Amino acid sequence: MANDNWFSNFKRSSIFMADIHTTYPTVEHAFQAAKSLDIKQRKHIANMNSPGAAKKAGRKVELRPDWEEIKLAIMWICLCGKFSDENWYKELKLTGEEEIVEWNSWGDKIWGIPCHQTNVGFWIPDKKLHGENLLGRLLMHCRNHSRRSLKDIHKYNLSGFDDTNMLKDCSTYLLENIPPAPTPSQYSKVAIDNHTLPSERMKVAIYGNATKLNLDAEMRL
Repeated sequence: MANDNWFSNFKRSSIFMADIHTTYPTVEHAFQAAKSLDIKQRKHIANMNSPGAAKKAGRKVELRPDWEEIKLAIMWICLCGKFSDENWYKELKLTGEEEIVEWNSWGDKIWGIPCHQTNVGFWIPDKKLHGENLLGRLLMHCRNHSRRSLKDIHKYNLSGFDDTNMLKDCSTYLLENIPPAPTPSQYSKVAIDNHTLPSERMKVAIYGNATKLNLDAEMRL
């Protein structure tokens, strides 16, 4: 398996859900489709020819009223589907105890940590835009589970996209159990001292031995 950007929600990783009785081609497709309660709209997004198109479509749907309360659970279910795959899970476990961070240059404070470029060319976290890094934290939570348990979690939730109460409970559980959000100063100091940022092997947000951070929006998590 190629190691380029394998964390990406845009990577092809069929996510089966019972709502449309078929697979979503990427985590991004499934996540964006879940924003709508309209099954026809979900099928339409599932058939989009790219995750980028699915993301744009997700911005236009009539947003379900419970979205902000359940989106964390939706992402978790989708990630469990992806990383229950043997190959994806192996790559995830190879990160060891590394802190997984979704660095970004477009100001996403929810799923990642916004960065800015210094006058000497280093990309460091923006102290004025403290990020929650929910995606990185969920990935680390996946890493702490066995592949079998991820598979069981996904299987248990196959019909869960419309179960508001279950999704709310799941979101509450996740917020109480995923690793805490890192502080920007923690990363800024280490990045400047070591002249390094996330791993070039991943091209995304594994903090470790690296030389540069790829901030191309198409390479995002």
